[in-house]
Amino acid sequence: MVAFPSRTRLARFSATLGIVGTLAIANTSAVSAAGYINPIRFTPPPSITDLDTNYNRVTYPTAINKSGKVVGRAQLGTAFHAFAWQNGGFFDLGTLPTDVGGTSMALGVNAAGDVAAVSHSASTSQWNAAIVRNGVMSLVMPKASAYAVNAFGQIAGNIVDSGGTHHAVVFQNGSIQYAPSVTGCTWSEGQAINDSGTMAITALCTNGHMHASTSHNGVLTDLGGPYNGDSSVTGINANGLVVGNWLESGFAHGVIWSGGTAYTLNPLPGQASSNAAAINASGVAVGYSQDTAGIKHAVRWTNYVPEDLSATLTAPSGWQLEYATGINDGGQIVGVGIHNGSEHGFLYTPGQWVIAQPIGPIMPAQP
Repeated sequence: MVAFPSRTRLARFSATLGIVGTLAIANTSAVSAAGYINPIRFTPPPSITDLDTNYNRVTYPTAINKSGKVVGRAQLGTAFHAFAWQNGGFFDLGTLPTDVGGTSMALGVNAAGDVAAVSHSASTSQWNAAIVRNGVMSLVMPKASAYAVNAFGQIAGNIVDSGGTHHAVVFQNGSIQYAPSVTGCTWSEGQAINDSGTMAITALCTNGHMHASTSHNGVLTDLGGPYNGDSSVTGINANGLVVGNWLESGFAHGVIWSGGTAYTLNPLPGQASSNAAAINASGVAVGYSQDTAGIKHAVRWTNYVPEDLSATLTAPSGWQLEYATGINDGGQIVGVGIHNGSEHGFLYTPGQWVIAQPIGPIMPAQP
């Protein structure tokens, strides 16, 4: 989604150009032999869009696609419904027709805008996997979940058998492909899938610990996990990098699996733990860092280095960004924060490179 600057940002942009132009004149390296100012590149500050502005709701975003379509769950009065938001428009996606009076959540969105969701029946107390296309929610599978959908319509999720055990599956055009069982684990969920059809899986094992793996065309790859600890997945990008979390000896931190190795996503300096939620095609991950008081700080990891998103905002912003849940390939981030004392969903749009064009010949000073 293209973020058009507000009047305030335009004014700030013009003022910045003036400052940069003045600095460039003082810097001889910025002046061409013909006496023209060379183009100058700089990055304006990021912008925050409040997803709850002028609405009686609180949104909890889960994902964003490359077009800036945000999905998640929204608290509408006493009910939770799946929602979509794009270009300032909010859409209540409702529930499946059979789940009147129930609740729903949107968990993933692909490039075409198809939404993976779950819908809960108040009468049967079961979750049902659903897909939303062109604003219409339809059933994928009863007693199942849909966590993510790729560009080819493959849906990652799980099916619940008669005994209540979850089995990771890929749904596509009415067919079901079960992921291989993880050794020592009877329960599994497919929680993310990329356009190559590789599904990221979290399994619950008989020893009570969680274990991360991937499945592609029926071939299981073990991502490993700590001894007497937990590993879990939250996302996978186009290049097969898997993001998730690692819990060992009481220390929790986000990780990225690359080439069979788990690399730590450290918390912010001096903080206690981290949690990773999503990753984009460039390998930039988002989630949160938690301090020793238990307060969450939304974080972006670039080249494994954590950055506090709140600290990148122009002060005073009125925002304390708590946790990030999704990122698209353009670097836009969604999550939840405190805005002027209340919890709100947010869309964070990074500043893009701006080029100051040549402004003409330098005129000699007049006497």
